Amino acid sequence: MGLAPHSKVAPRGGLVQQHARGPLSHSKPPTKAVLVEVVDEKNKQILLIRNAEGTSKGLWNGFGGKIEEGETPCEGAKRELFEEAGLTMRSITYQGALTAFLSGAVFPSFMLYVFSSKEFTGRIKGDGKSELRWFPLNALPYITL
Repeated sequence: MGLAPHSKVAPRGGLVQQHARGPLSHSKPPTKAVLVEVVDEKNKQILLIRNAEGTSKGLWNGFGGKIEEGETPCEGAKRELFEEAGLTMRSITYQGALTAFLSGAVFPSFMLYVFSSKEFTGRIKGDGKSELRWFPLNALPYITL
């Protein structure tokens, strides 16, 4: 049996996995973030944002970001959608959570809570740095997602 690159044999013959920077038990917890998908069922379309900066620069995506101290994932989703699109959700549906690993990471880098909303109020407005656009559900820009 081969050992993982950063493993060592424990005193009683078991394995202790170890990260390049030390024992795995000392890793930092993943960053908690939210993703919100805004869907117009009547017109069969989804609202996406293309950011001018950050990790998703130039890519079409849902709305979201890091959860702030003291916020629940639901509160973070509502705040992010309002900040990025000027919309207030009248209904919100929790779709699930994803763990994301950045390149070369041993532990999850992000815990992403995914929500959707089909009922919202407000006037769509961006922050001046990003572009917002409705896309038909059957013609999503997969190449730049």
